[in-house]
Amino acid sequence: MESIWHSLLLLGQGAALLLLMSLILWYPGYVLYFILFSIPLSVDSDIAGVSLSVPCEPLLLMYSGITLLKTAFTRKISLSQLRITETPLILIWLTGLVWMIFTVIWSDYTLISIKKTVILSIFSGFFFIYLYINVKKPEEWATLLNYYIAGTVISATLVLIQHSKFHFLLNTAADIPKPYYAEHTVYGACLAFILPYSLVNIFRNRSSLLKSGIWILLTIFFSFALFASASRASWLSIFLAAVAGVLIYYRFPVRRLLIGISGLILLAFAFQGQILGYISGISAQSNNHKSDVQEHLISVMNLTTDVSNRERINRWYSAFQMFKERPLTGFGPGTYQFCYDPYQPYWLLTRISSRHGLRGNSHSEVFTFLSEQGIAGLLIGVIFTVSVLLTGLIRLYRKPENDNERLLYLAVLCGLITYSFHGFMNMFSDQIEAASIVWMSIAIIAGNLKGKKDSL
Repeated sequence: MESIWHSLLLLGQGAALLLLMSLILWYPGYVLYFILFSIPLSVDSDIAGVSLSVPCEPLLLMYSGITLLKTAFTRKISLSQLRITETPLILIWLTGLVWMIFTVIWSDYTLISIKKTVILSIFSGFFFIYLYINVKKPEEWATLLNYYIAGTVISATLVLIQHSKFHFLLNTAADIPKPYYAEHTVYGACLAFILPYSLVNIFRNRSSLLKSGIWILLTIFFSFALFASASRASWLSIFLAAVAGVLIYYRFPVRRLLIGISGLILLAFAFQGQILGYISGISAQSNNHKSDVQEHLISVMNLTTDVSNRERINRWYSAFQMFKERPLTGFGPGTYQFCYDPYQPYWLLTRISSRHGLRGNSHSEVFTFLSEQGIAGLLIGVIFTVSVLLTGLIRLYRKPENDNERLLYLAVLCGLITYSFHGFMNMFSDQIEAASIVWMSIAIIAGNLKGKKDSL
């Protein structure tokens, strides 16, 4: 009897797999919508000994594999469609991918580096290159973003319901977003990324009172969720994006902006003694259960006693020591977590430090590149980020065809600004919740350079 049930189970699984493959082949657009919707709702699970975010990552793997096979047999896509000469972002991305593959050769943990390279390649290749080729209109991009946001509304609601049991205390926010997000910083980063898009949609839908009203409610909802996330980097990043967004929208002269930034840097250098003296006197703690919003935000500058800040400095210092040992190739993609322990100085260790590689990455895209892919990896990453932001600025300053299109590009550019700011203090490029929306936004920015193309 048991063997019969086992056979029926296998038969059911096979039928479901065939049905899913058929849907991907004949209705790829609908499957893509479901993947985007499921990303903020997926949870980590072990499948055949591999940790995957279910259901989005298995679906993404199957979708990518079938699409590649279909493309290979039909020869539907050619390299000319990438228009590399018109879109330098593609060439820079390819250079970074080749270098990452090259650094795998020098990895101390080859299998881990191969796994990390495959994951990052699929994320960027699918959400950037595939969508860049196949999505042709701003409103189609908006539809894709809306499905991701619909999933985020549900996951954020569940997180807030759980957080309400702790009266939304800031010091209880760290693990509340589980199981949908690893912890509160990636949750806050995703909320900060989509908040500008939610805000501009109020104006993009101003002709419809119902739609604009819905986006007003969503903007209020995401704003509260972002505040409750207690992610200091997210709070600061949204403030930076708001200032940048206003300046960009009104086309504030870039030359004056650069002069202003240079002036602030010179002032900071001139009064560095006073500034350092002020910072050294800050005692606000981010993990103080009695801390209010002001203290929680000020604690960003507490570099002496705040455990979270000191642990970040410890990780950065360790990454820099790793870079000094292997400045050209680094230790290999995904290896920081397993290699940084010997490079931790005793005088920077905190109560949350780990000697067993159990507490995550370097908390910085910059230092992750340095330690895992060397100076070349960092330079390629910086060049790519700057190129994306400059491409977005150039397009916005050259006036897109209509105001709705311009607002869409402004929203995703502001989202990318929030993530770029996060890159100094956190590392989320290997987490699909953040990676998907980031690479999609890069595809939107790059896609504005091209003419019409085939749609999904």
